[in-house]
Amino acid sequence: MAGLSGSTWVLRWADAEGTESMSYLQERLVSGFHAQLSDRWNVKTRLFRSTHDYATMNMDMSTSNDADQNQDKKSNEGPHRFLYLVNMSHIVPPRQFAVLTFPGPGGIWNQRVIESDVEIETIMSKMKNLWVPRQSAYIEGYSYNLGDFRVHLGTMRVGSGYKGIILQIDYLPCNSYIEVNGIMAEFVQMLLPPNARVDTNTGIKFEDANLSSNMMTDRHTALQYINLFTKLHLL
Repeated sequence: MAGLSGSTWVLRWADAEGTESMSYLQERLVSGFHAQLSDRWNVKTRLFRSTHDYATMNMDMSTSNDADQNQDKKSNEGPHRFLYLVNMSHIVPPRQFAVLTFPGPGGIWNQRVIESDVEIETIMSKMKNLWVPRQSAYIEGYSYNLGDFRVHLGTMRVGSGYKGIILQIDYLPCNSYIEVNGIMAEFVQMLLPPNARVDTNTGIKFEDANLSSNMMTDRHTALQYINLFTKLHLL
């Protein structure tokens, strides 16, 4: 079961300029807020896509060869399922979460989040007839302790492409995502430059993924990463 992590915001500083912007944030945290460097921080996300169109798999199969050929063609079209593996190596011990995205009735996309074994990526990579590996996102940076806050920041790359700086901000005293919105927004405003272009996770509905909207866990954090990446078409 996913453990409690306080209340967490995951966001992107979209127009950050790599090393220069990372140095700015680190200087701001240490000199401006007197934060303490804790450890290195890494998050890896791997995307797999199903090879079948699950919307057509339950259709009655015709006995004719033509119908079989048409069905085979349809199996590579239409809505597929997507599986995202979110590996959080900064948690001790490291943990991995699987976020499954699949089409539901009326064209609505559903999501489910479970904690998965770290070996699942190796298993998925061997099931290429069912799941095709797609892109991978890597975030590498540092963690800082600052009173009631824990701040993680790192540069994000998808393949070799730089995608800005990702920040994960944990507010430890409270597990309610809604109740800390004001505190989080104020902290982000103080931390980042006034002209920074920030992509946030506003509007995410945890209950749609069968997660509590009041009590956050690490599964909520994993879903925030996927929500941010898919909303911005980063993965």
